[in-house]
Amino acid sequence: MLKKEIVRMVAEKAKVLNQKTVERTFDAIFEVIAGCVKKGEKIKIEKFGVFSAENGKIKFEPFNRCSVKVSGKKIKNRRRF
Repeated sequence: MLKKEIVRMVAEKAKVLNQKTVERTFDAIFEVIAGCVKKGEKIKIEKFGVFSAENGKIKFEPFNRCSVKVSGKKIKNRRRF
């Protein structure tokens, strides 16, 4: 699934007509998560999963407890994943 599909679905579900607003919100959420993880913080989103950093790489552990690699690259400032 592509980001634009997720944005469209969220806009429909939230009954928001402006998909650009949803897209900016979506980008902001992941920029904040990446920035916090870069600082060494662990981000836990109930019923979704945990974002953390391990050896300079972003790690995501889904709610079902199986591990998933999000990116093999080092975390950089304002990195989007």
